[in-house]
Amino acid sequence: MAEGIDVATIPSAETPTDPFLWRASDLGCLLVHGFTGTPYEMRFLGERLYAAGYTVSAVRLAGHATRVEDLERCRWRDWYGSVERGLDDLAAHCSVVVAIGLSLGSLLTLRLAHAHRERIRAIVLLATALRLARRPLRP
Repeated sequence: MAEGIDVATIPSAETPTDPFLWRASDLGCLLVHGFTGTPYEMRFLGERLYAAGYTVSAVRLAGHATRVEDLERCRWRDWYGSVERGLDDLAAHCSVVVAIGLSLGSLLTLRLAHAHRERIRAIVLLATALRLARRPLRP
């Protein structure tokens, strides 16, 4: 794994809403933003992971960062499709993938990890909106 990559060398996106892919090693981190968010909300974390030597990819969920009308037409399956395509794109560059989601992105990450458990080595869930329905599982 590469180490000590200078964050200043990261190409800037044309707009903060653009997805990004920064290649560094065979271990890739898939970043998934939250509801009404953009890849930019994952950029700070992505920069630190890249600087540590990881390949980093941030997706843009369908309907996000364009027009309100685009978001109105989307449902969770559209967002999930964005995450699956992101996994496919990242896996083309990396043999090991860690999925990292924020809020809604963490729920999509959970589903992705369940459906693609052979492709995802680990998950990181940030600000997960999760409610456990079974009493034995509650704290």
